[in-house]
Formats: sequence, structure tokens, C-alpha cells
Amino acid sequence: MSSITLKFKIPEEREEAESAMRGVDYLSALHDVENYCRNAIKHDEGCSEQCEVYLEKVRDLIREVD
Repeated sequence: MSSITLKFKIPEEREEAESAMRGVDYLSALHDVENYCRNAIKHDEGCSEQCEVYLEKVRDLIREVD
């Protein structure tokens, strides 16, 4: 099995190291936001057309990252 090792110089690169370790958490949060937007567009009758346009833009931005 292959493996990847990331090395960081601490304390200078502490923020980068923490971001790398929490990457899965960030990706999960993006998926949650994308699902929230999808559900709001699909099921929220109070969401105006303009609201739907913005929510779709958010979804597009998330898909670019994913």
C-alpha cells in the first residue's frame, strides 16, 4: 500500500499543518453547505428566484473545490 507523509516546520508552519490535518473536516463542511443550498432551492417555498440564483452560485463554487 502506498503512503504519503507531510512534513511541516513547527512553529513556523503550524497553521498549514493544522489545515492539512483538518482537510477532511473542511471537505465535509463544504458538502453540508452544498446540501443545505440544494435543499433550500428544492424545498424552501420562501426562497425567491434571486435567492435560488445565489444559492446555485454557492453550489458552483463548492463544486469547483470538490
